[in-house]
Amino acid sequence: MKDIKPKHTGNYTCLARYDCGPLLSPPVFLQVLYRPRKTLVELDPSGEITEGSRVTLTCSTDANPPALTYYWYRREEQTQVGNTQKLVFSQIRSEDSGGYSCQAANDNGQQDSSAAFIQVVYKPKNTSADLVYRGGTVSLTCSSDANPPVESYTWFKVNQSTPVGSGQQYNISNISSEDGGQYYCEARNEHGADNSSPVSITTEGEQSPALGVVVAVLVCGVVCLLCVLLWVKKVKERERPAEQDIQDIDNLQSSGGAEGDVQYSTIQPKHLRQTAGAQGDDVQYASVHFKRTRALQSSPAQTEVDLSPVDSYMQPMVDPSVVYSTVQPRSV
Repeated sequence: MKDIKPKHTGNYTCLARYDCGPLLSPPVFLQVLYRPRKTLVELDPSGEITEGSRVTLTCSTDANPPALTYYWYRREEQTQVGNTQKLVFSQIRSEDSGGYSCQAANDNGQQDSSAAFIQVVYKPKNTSADLVYRGGTVSLTCSSDANPPVESYTWFKVNQSTPVGSGQQYNISNISSEDGGQYYCEARNEHGADNSSPVSITTEGEQSPALGVVVAVLVCGVVCLLCVLLWVKKVKERERPAEQDIQDIDNLQSSGGAEGDVQYSTIQPKHLRQTAGAQGDDVQYASVHFKRTRALQSSPAQTEVDLSPVDSYMQPMVDPSVVYSTVQPRSV
């Protein structure tokens, strides 16, 4: 037997003829081994496949011995998506559309099937509306994903039941205040419909609620900031005199700590006045301000201070930066 094929599988016997008659031998079974052949993909259900339905793909082949392994591939990606005889989609999605093929293999070889295509049909989804201003005209455009494609587009204004327009693009010319508001579109095909999110048209003299809230928040923030700045300024102005007095006292005390920083002066009163009824020398009070100086560059110089008599009945002002001295007049 030449070029043996699977069809040659079966029982064989031979017949011997003798003078006494024919004699048939016992049968011999011939088994032809071969790799998978006639490999194909069976689709259930066949025909139109709706999104969300259950779909089963079966890899069918003829092999001896039967196929031991099966592999599934998606044609668009050339990636392995399964390794059993059946590939099951419990809830098929639109993204699952495409071509699928299987590979069957046994010890004698392997064979790939041709691709079977799945076309998932679904109602419109991912519907959106876009808004474009062109001078005094507003253009609204509706887009959607659907299979088969969208058959009709309808435009509505929020809080109105009747449509305001139709077609994938809706234009409003010479826009007025009555045209302001929110609009949305409806996309429809034979499997259902889907609505877009609303878009807002703002006309002159009309302010969107969101913009009003933003402006109010900004104004309140600026007013609060100004109040805080004024309060901080007043607090600092109140604290500044006390800090200056403390600094003057510290400077005066530090000036007396080092003998080399002291300026000595001889005080000579020019005019003296006796108080009526007073005996002996009068006591004159004078305010002498000493300022701290750096290292002396020359010898101390005499400083003549013009002292004005202070009446005994006047109450002296207490000042932490003033040093009171007793002046003894030389002559009366």
